[in-house]
Amino acid sequence: MAASAVLPYAGAFPWPNALATAPHTILKNNSGTVAVCGATDQPLGILSKRTQTTDEVCTIEPLIPGRIYKVIAAGAIAAYAKVWQAASGKVNDVDNNEGGFGVAMEAASGDGSIIKVMYLPEGLGQTLLVAAFDGTTGQNELRVPTNLADALSIEDTAGDLMVFTTTTGSQAITITPATTITGLLTANGGVALVDNVNLTFGTGSDITIDFDATNLVIATAVADTGAVEFGADDAGVDVVFYGDTASQSLTWDQSADDLIMTSAVRIVGAGSTVAPVIPIAAQQTLAAGGGAVTITEYYTAGASDAGGDAWTLVDGAQVGQLKKIQLITDGGGDATLTPTNLSGGTTITFADAGDYAILCWDGSNWVAIELGNDADGATAPVLA
Repeated sequence: MAASAVLPYAGAFPWPNALATAPHTILKNNSGTVAVCGATDQPLGILSKRTQTTDEVCTIEPLIPGRIYKVIAAGAIAAYAKVWQAASGKVNDVDNNEGGFGVAMEAASGDGSIIKVMYLPEGLGQTLLVAAFDGTTGQNELRVPTNLADALSIEDTAGDLMVFTTTTGSQAITITPATTITGLLTANGGVALVDNVNLTFGTGSDITIDFDATNLVIATAVADTGAVEFGADDAGVDVVFYGDTASQSLTWDQSADDLIMTSAVRIVGAGSTVAPVIPIAAQQTLAAGGGAVTITEYYTAGASDAGGDAWTLVDGAQVGQLKKIQLITDGGGDATLTPTNLSGGTTITFADAGDYAILCWDGSNWVAIELGNDADGATAPVLA
């Protein structure tokens, strides 16, 4: 409990007006004595007891930030409104341009009303919290004056987060059990919300974001309200979508203007369809005698000799990658392709000029999606 300053009526601290001054009046230092504080004076304390005779002493409560005092109102004041010093040692809700005195913890009906005020001189509002619970059945209110901190740790015993709404002269944080938000608003900026609690944007609640227990939902109040933009025109941001498999992602690289897929990512449509990808490079020409069919070019044109040729093909680099291989020159022997992994067999044999195979890499095997001959239209390579 804070100590009181006891000033004698006569002697070093004479106060001729003590008998005429009502308790709960704000006082000031008056060159070694005390006097009633005016609207632009520096307050010293609150008169707690009126002196009865010239021989008695008056008791002054010193002003301590965050402490609640009874003071006299100069007029009607709303509960939780910011108040300033007024004439005659009173307070009102009119800004006197001298910094705030504090926050009214209850309403004042008019001039002369005695109300509780928390003393919060200007500048302390960033670290102090004013709370008042109204006791209404099913609802409690925590009201925070507008000059208080915007980073608070607020959670009731049931884990219900208090929701901000606007009231005159303050920001009211209201707990309504029928529509509670369970979570924690912390000083470091972390926010946790339960299922189906919306974050709302726009004066007409145009966009809402919430988690419906299964999905994160971004919804609009009216269809075609607008786009969800990442970055700005000519100043984009990288956007990364991660998969369930380690090291697999889809990245929008804003500096290169590229949508980049890692090796296992694919774009899938209805009916087991996959968007194809092909290398952008000039064709490979494979001379007679056999050799490796590359995957860095989409098209390989090969030749065979009389004794037959052996071709090899390593695994694809990207799911959905297409590869076309064709026998252009038939030297008399077959060209046999042996991929490292092939669906439906182990080899594809090219016997006639014009034979071709179009393969697609599915992430595990090359799949032959087309075998044909564009020279005679009748023959085709054989998968076995």
